Amino acid sequence: MNICKGRDMKEEKDGKRAWMGVLADYYDVDGKEKKLIVNAVMEKWRNLHYYGRREIVKEMLDIREGNVFLDCGCGTGRFLTEFERACLTIGVDISNKYCHISRRKAPNSLIIQGDIEYLPLKDESVDVCVMVYTFVYVLNKAKALKEIHRVLKRDGKLVIFDPNCLGLRNFLRNLQMIKRKMSGDDFSPSDINRLLVTSHSLNIFGFKKRASEVGLKFFNY
Repeated sequence: MNICKGRDMKEEKDGKRAWMGVLADYYDVDGKEKKLIVNAVMEKWRNLHYYGRREIVKEMLDIREGNVFLDCGCGTGRFLTEFERACLTIGVDISNKYCHISRRKAPNSLIIQGDIEYLPLKDESVDVCVMVYTFVYVLNKAKALKEIHRVLKRDGKLVIFDPNCLGLRNFLRNLQMIKRKMSGDDFSPSDINRLLVTSHSLNIFGFKKRASEVGLKFFNY
C-alpha cells in the first residue's frame, strides 16, 4: 500500500513537472521571454503591466529585515532578486528550468525544486509568502493553501496576485483562445498558458472561500 502511494505521488509530480516544463519553454535560459510575435505597442503595455504588478506586490509584502521570505512558484526569480539582500529568501518551483534560471538570477537565495502541495519546510518557519500568477496553475488549491498555512508563522502573511476570472484580461484571453481553436493551428506555450489561466482562475469570492476553509484571514487589496 505504501509502495503504491509513493508511486502515485511520483507520477503526480512527474506530470506536473512535464506540463510546467511546457510553460517554462516560454523563457530562454536567461529568464527572458521568447518573442513569439513582435508588436511594439503590446510590448510597451506588457512591460508597464509587469512593472505595475511588481510594485503593487512589493508594497503588499512589506518585507522587513530579518524576515524569512518564501516565493511559491518562484519562476525566473524576479521577487527573490528584490529581497535576497534584505532577508532570507527561499524559492520553490516544480520546474527544473525555472529553478536553473532562478539560481542564476538570485544566487543568494535558496532555490528548491519541489511541489507547493508538499513544501519541504518546517511548521511556522516563514514570515512572508508570495504567489504571483502561481495559484492559478495549482491543481489542488486547498492542499496548497493548507501547506502554506502550515509553514507560515502565526502572524505571517500570504500575498496572492492572480488573474480574476471575471476581469477584462481573462475575457480577452478567452477571445484569443476561441480564435486560436477556430484557426486550427497548433497551440504554442503562450496559448497553453492562456488556456490554463482562463479555465483555472478564481474571483474574489472563490479566494475568500478557500482562504476561510484552511483558517486564513482574507483581505482584498
